[in-house]
Amino acid sequence: DAEDFRADGHRAFAVSRGRVVTNAHVVRDVREASGRSGIAVIPSNGSKSLRARIVAYDPIKDLALLEVEDGAFAPLPIVSGTLREGADVIALGYPGNVDDLIDTNLVDPQPPVRSAGNYSGLRSVRGIEAMLHTAEIAHGNSGGPLVDRCGRILGVNTFVTSNNMGDSSFSFAISTNELRAFLRREHQQFGSVDSECVPPEVAESREAAKKARDELAETKAVLERNQQDQSDRQGRLAAIQTERENYLAGSAILLVLSALAGVFAILKNGQLDKEQQDQDRMKVKFAAAAAGTFAIAAAVLFVLRPTVDHTVNQASGETGDGGSTKGIVAQSGKSTATNSEAPSRNPASSARHLVCTIDGGRSHYTTTDPKPVDLSIDNGGCVKGRTQYAPSGDGAWQRVSTPEKEDVVIRLTYDPGTHSYTQERWYPDVNTLQEARSAKATLASQSCGMTKDQKSDLARTQRQIVDSMLNDPDERLVYSCR
Repeated sequence: DAEDFRADGHRAFAVSRGRVVTNAHVVRDVREASGRSGIAVIPSNGSKSLRARIVAYDPIKDLALLEVEDGAFAPLPIVSGTLREGADVIALGYPGNVDDLIDTNLVDPQPPVRSAGNYSGLRSVRGIEAMLHTAEIAHGNSGGPLVDRCGRILGVNTFVTSNNMGDSSFSFAISTNELRAFLRREHQQFGSVDSECVPPEVAESREAAKKARDELAETKAVLERNQQDQSDRQGRLAAIQTERENYLAGSAILLVLSALAGVFAILKNGQLDKEQQDQDRMKVKFAAAAAGTFAIAAAVLFVLRPTVDHTVNQASGETGDGGSTKGIVAQSGKSTATNSEAPSRNPASSARHLVCTIDGGRSHYTTTDPKPVDLSIDNGGCVKGRTQYAPSGDGAWQRVSTPEKEDVVIRLTYDPGTHSYTQERWYPDVNTLQEARSAKATLASQSCGMTKDQKSDLARTQRQIVDSMLNDPDERLVYSCR
């Protein structure tokens, strides 16, 4: 019955929404009782136990597959790649020596006990391919998973060596090779993964490092643009200065010519008398006219000479009346309007259409299949012209969802500063999940076209839901968008 099942502290783990794996010896007595006893599976969270039946049983490999009534578990993926010796491993279970000291009803849901150690290689034990490791297990860990730091299945904990002689004890877990063969034989589908395990703290560190690199690259690009602008400005100034000097030189030459022509006219005019020919009189008039023309031309050149102030304004992008162009940010040679929280009247007109692909080095996930994401978001946080995201306060846009068909809380974040799209997933207990769904139900709408106050209410509700999650996200998928 349920009490015996849990009092023995046995452990199982889900390989599908309604089926779990454990050791064959855990359910041997129930199977031999020919139906006179039942099996209850007690989830680590929630509020009740669930009835189960045996659908596959292999006493040689010590594996059993159970089908759980009303089961709605988050299945764990099975690692198919090679594990290096010395890798970190974690054993999950309910050791009897711990349960014996807990002052609580043993059939109540309880979080599993974690025990960390290292992988020491494969061994053949009683005809079973087993993993030798140093994570401590005890009576009650039977059937529980051996996982990596990302929560992915590495093996099924089964037995431990004796340390009666004072030797250090070692633990054994049935290998995933045996487990996968057992599940395939029983035509049971399961999730498999062969990618590197990137723990949350490592993913966050890598993300911070990438952000720092991006910021450094952007700073370098800005400096290079500024240097280029400065070089262009200096070149323009030099050209204008040369042109200015040419204008002034031309004006000076014309003034000299004007003076010479004027002096000639004055001197020649003083030498004229009534007896001189008309031809000499014409020379005086021509010299006087030339002096005036040269003077006027010199004045025009002086007035039209380029000014340094005009050059500086032109090089710095200011307008001719001393004002400057505002509200436009130049980036990568293009001009884009400054971001505003208010959505555009026609969201599609300002939407950015992005294709986002998973960045494995910054992600950790177990059951989710990280397919590429098509994202269309406008300046006001409207996604695909339908769903409103809320401002996060640091320039990013977020949405928290609690889908009815899945026992999960999801936070989606798009950060235009880093061109990243992040999906964080929590698998909370039933009560916490219900509270999150109730909080979401208080929102009148989550469609585009919200006012600033409505966006603030949306952001506040989303923060409350995330704050109610008592642990870090169970999965964190980071996408790079282009």
